[in-house]
Order: sequence, then structure tokens, then C-alpha cells
Amino acid sequence: MKKFLAILMTVCLMASALSVTAFAALLEKFDAAPVGVVLRVSGLKRDGTAAPESVKDYHNFADGWNAAIEGALTNNYDRIVVDLYADWVATKGEFCDDGEGFSYDAIYVPENARVTLNLGGHTINRAMTTWEYNGEVMFIDESADVIINEGTIKGGWSCNGAGGIHVEEEAKLTLNNVHIVGNTADDDDGGGIALYGGASLVMNGGSFRDNRLVGTVGGSFGGAVYVDDSTAVFNGVEFKNNLSDSDNRYGVAVSATGSTVTFKDCTFEGNGLEASNSSYMDSLSIIYGSGSSIMAENCTFNNNRAESMIRLSGTYLTVNSSTFKNISDTGILIKTANGSEIHVVGTTFSDNKAYAVSGNGTRNDFKSSSFFRNCTLKNTNGEEGTFTSIRTDLTFYDCTFSNCKANDISITKYIKIEHSSVSREEAVMGVTGLREDGTTVSVQYYKDFAAGWTFAMNSAKTGLYDSVAVDFYTDWNTEEYGAITIPENARVTLNLNGHTINRNRTYCDFDGEVICVEQNANVIINNGTVTGGYGYDGAGGIHIKDNARVVLNNVNIVGNRASGSNGSGIAVYDGATLVMNGGSLSDNRMSEGQDIVSGLIPLFPYGTLYVNDATATLSDVTINHNYTTSERSEGVAVCADGSTVTLNNCVVSNNAKTEDGDYSISVISAYTSKLIISNTDFTGNGGISETDDPDYSHLFYLEDSSLDLTGGKI
Repeated sequence: MKKFLAILMTVCLMASALSVTAFAALLEKFDAAPVGVVLRVSGLKRDGTAAPESVKDYHNFADGWNAAIEGALTNNYDRIVVDLYADWVATKGEFCDDGEGFSYDAIYVPENARVTLNLGGHTINRAMTTWEYNGEVMFIDESADVIINEGTIKGGWSCNGAGGIHVEEEAKLTLNNVHIVGNTADDDDGGGIALYGGASLVMNGGSFRDNRLVGTVGGSFGGAVYVDDSTAVFNGVEFKNNLSDSDNRYGVAVSATGSTVTFKDCTFEGNGLEASNSSYMDSLSIIYGSGSSIMAENCTFNNNRAESMIRLSGTYLTVNSSTFKNISDTGILIKTANGSEIHVVGTTFSDNKAYAVSGNGTRNDFKSSSFFRNCTLKNTNGEEGTFTSIRTDLTFYDCTFSNCKANDISITKYIKIEHSSVSREEAVMGVTGLREDGTTVSVQYYKDFAAGWTFAMNSAKTGLYDSVAVDFYTDWNTEEYGAITIPENARVTLNLNGHTINRNRTYCDFDGEVICVEQNANVIINNGTVTGGYGYDGAGGIHIKDNARVVLNNVNIVGNRASGSNGSGIAVYDGATLVMNGGSLSDNRMSEGQDIVSGLIPLFPYGTLYVNDATATLSDVTINHNYTTSERSEGVAVCADGSTVTLNNCVVSNNAKTEDGDYSISVISAYTSKLIISNTDFTGNGGISETDDPDYSHLFYLEDSSLDLTGGKI
């Protein structure tokens, strides 16, 4: 009792000297680390709160981990949380050989389990002294979802997959400030982490240090990370002193096959160096990509040693605002083959005794669209020069060369060094690269629309920037270029600045629209006009494909045509979304077409705005003077099919007349759809009540649909 009172008095005295917040934190610390407890297991309910009855403390790591995994397998909780209160070191390389939580003496997370592991600054160490077939520290099975926070994973040594963490198909791994240290892949891939078959890794902070590729076979991949048909994102991660013992190792830091890998704010230092028989060996690469997409932004490569820093085969590479320096041995900074495409922007290469870029000496090493832009090359050269073995056109735009050796004379004709003097005043188009937070990375000006648009869309397609903004400084007649295409998944803003994009088509074409927005793209178009499209498939003006999102602000869709197709102005398909604020849909025309195969079956057009299994919301938009040459046209203003269409404060006027003034079926049609119309005026729409035929002259034609009509006038 006296001891208890003494402790209580001590705590009270401490409380008087500490702030309330600090005292609460101290009590929480006392509560979080009970004497002798090494591991705590708790369950999270579906709403994310802890279930008090689930909290249990363990004095033995293996017992606690087995209990955690058993809890994850019961599905009684949304996620199991494990808190570590001490370092966990395996005995002779064995964590445990019994229970649901272990496999081949490694820590195991079963299929579909959802587990969060809070290391609390502690280390899990398998302490392997030689390889084993399943010698990894942790094995994460298919479709599991694992989060690991604040600590270190080390000491694995495997010849079957990863040394540190092995991640199986479709599993998700998130690491927050975790250090993957001193793990080894022996005649296999992924010294630190290996991802397979649709797995994903997101790593925020932390590091990969002193992981290795070793063995006798050679041809191993990924000293720190191996990514196979998977996705990995690294934010602020350090890759340091990851090594190999053979020059036949690929990606001593990271290797990607058929995958997408993103690095932001990462550092690569001292990788590729391995003392072997008292001499240094040069591995084949620090980063390796095969059939992959790799993006590095604001990254630093310093004092690494390999035959090449980045080695590519059939891979897209984008490097933005990064630095390569102090490569002290003869080698290659970027080496590519098999039709790889590289975009390097705003990057500095300095004090490197290496070639800046090389191919394998064949015509298809680079795609001709590869380029360096606004880069600095200083004191960067190999034995013969700055470039070597390039047999495909490679362009350096507005780059600075300082104290670099002259190019090898045999490849000079393939290198284009161009310095643009295009000012804002003489440009027709500006392209701005933006980070996710909206800050500007790069601004380029172009005298030629096609060159500017190609650069902008390539940048958007390959993820060079988080988003791309294109500014128009004059009208663009795209007749000779065809439809303007915005690629899948791209994030693009078009600032028309009052100007017009005009396709100027005088005849129908299968893809005759002015703008085609591909699947899942996210597009904003501001202040201008889209005109002159004449389409057979999809739309006349803007064709919006599956799951894309398009926002039009004060844009006029004017004078477009569709023949035997839907959406003379705009067509929205399959899960896509259109938001239109201000502007107009005016003077667009629909005409009857013929089946393209037989040429005999007539096709009747629907909708200046056609919305199919999608969503459209129009506010303060004028829909007027749209017409059709076919009396079988439906929804000459709007046609909705399996969709939701909302009109707020709009004007729908003088639509639906055929070319000879005859009537048509309807101004607005809806099939299995929902129309929500508020404060919208309908006036002067021709053909209304001009016939007694019940199949024609409807303002609204509804089939299995609903109409919510409030305010406005008819």
C-alpha cells in the first residue's frame, strides 16, 4: 500500500510540473506498455473504432501473433491491430513453426486478412545467417491488406522470393516510416520486398538500406524491391547501400517487370557497390524496367555505381526535376532498348564520369518521341562523349551543356539539340505541367499547335506531371490533324481563352468529332468554342468515353453534325460524367445515316446532347437552334438512355425543326432515365402541337422514365 501511495504521489508531482497534454501523453505511454507485455492485439469494428472486448496483451510474441491472425480469419472485426512493445528477434532464424500466424518459420499473413502492425519504433529481425527456401521475414498471402507503421524489418535471407517481405497476388501493403534493412535474395529477386501478380505497395517515408542480391546463378532482379506485374509508389523513401555481388544483377535498388512504379522525393545513394575479392563489381543497373512505366519526380541519384543508373527495355520513363551526380566510374546514366520512351524534364546531370544516355545501337532502342527538356548537363561524359550507341532520333530541347565531351561522331546525326526562342507573345499554345497541389513545374510555349499538343498529351499519358494545362492564344483549325484526343486516365485542362477549336469538316467521318475524351480521363475546358465536327460514330462535337469526367465552363458547342449517330453536339457514354456551366449547345444538326456494313439499314440520330448510361448536369446553359433533317429523330435537344440528366436555369428554345420546317418526334426524350429540370424555360421549339399524329411533336417523350419539373415556363 505504501509503495502504491509513493507512486501515486510521484505521478501527482509530475502532473503539477507538466502540461495537461504532456501528462495525458505520459499516462497513455504507461498504459500502452504494460510490464512484461511484448505484443498487444485488438480488433477494429466496421466503423473504425476499437472493440474493447478484443484487446489482449501477450508476454510471448508467437502466442500474440497467432492470436492476431486467428482473429483476422474469424471476420469478427474489420481489421486486426497488433502493437509491438519490444524488438522481436527470431531464434536461429525461426520465429515459430506452429500456428496460423507462421509459415516455414516466417511471420505469415493469410489470404484476405486485414492487419495493421504498429512496430512502435521496434525491429522485427529474422537474423538469418544463411539462405533458406522461405527465408523471408514476412509472407503476405493473396488479397491480404497489411499496414505497417514506424519500425524496422531486417535479417531475412531467402532463395524463394523476397528476403524481407514477400507480397503475393492482389495483396496490398502500406508502409509508413518503415526501414527495410539488411535482407538478402539469394539467386532470386527482391532482397528487401518482392511484389507479385497485381499486388500493390505504397511506402511513405522510411528506407531500404543494406539489402543485397547474391548467389552464383546471376540474372537476379531488385536488390531492394522487385515489382512483378504490380504497382509500387514511393514517397520520400531513401535507397542507400543496397548491393549485389555480381555484375549480372539488374536493379540493385528497384526492378520492375510489367509494372507501374512511381518515385517522389526519393534519394538513391551508394547503391550497387559490393566488395568482392578485394575489388568492386559493377552491377548492370540501379533501377531496371522491363515492359513497365516508371516515373521519378524530385529525386536525387548520388554516388551510385553500376553499368547504368536506369536501364530500360520496352518501358516508359519520365524523370522530372531530379538530379544525377557524382557517378564516379565510367558507365551510363540512362540506357534504353526495345522501343522504350523517355521524357526527362528539368533535370540536372552533374560531375558524372558517365554517358548521359545510351541505346544498344539499334534503330528501335528509343521511340522517336523521346526527349530531354530544360535539362542541365555539366561535367557529364563517358570515355567517348556525352552520348553513345544512339541510332534513333533523340531530341534535347532548351538544354544546357557545360564542359561535356563532344558527341561520338558516329551518332551525331541522331541527336537533335534544339533551343527554342518562342516567347509568350509569339506562341500559339502554352503547355503547363502541374503538381498535384496545383503548383507549376514547367511552362513551354509553341509556335506549332501539333507539336505543343503532342507534348502535352504525351506528358499527360505517361504521368510526367500530375496534370497538364493547355492554353490557347489563337484559334486552332484542326482539319488536317483529325480529332483531338485526350488519353486514358489523363488529367487535362484546356483554357481556350475565348478562342475556337474548329475541325472544319465538310463530310461525315467515322471518328469525325472535334474532341475525343478517352476512358477515365479527367478534363476541364474553359471559355471558348468547339465547332466543325461531323461524326458518324459517337458525337459531332465532344465524344466522352467510359468513366471519363468532363467539365465545361462557358464553352459553346456550336455548328457540329452527326449522321446516323447520336450526340451531334456532345455524346456521353458508359459511366462518364458531364458537367456544363454556362455556354451553349447551338446550331448543331442531326441527319439520317445508313448502316456502315450493309449500306441499306437507315440509322436515326438522337440528341444534340446524348447521354447513355451516364450522368449530365447542365446549369445556365442555352440549348437552341439545334435541328434535324430526319423526322425520326428523338430528343433533338436532349436524349437520355439509362441515365440521369439535370437542367438548372437553362433555356431550351427553337429546337426540333427539321430542315424543311417539318415536325420531329421530340425535343427531350428519356428511356429508363431520370430527368430533373428546374427553373428552365422552353420556348419556340418548332413542331410542337403541329400535328395530330401521336407519334410526333412531343416536348417530352418518356419511356420507363421519370420527370421532375419545377419552376421555369413552357
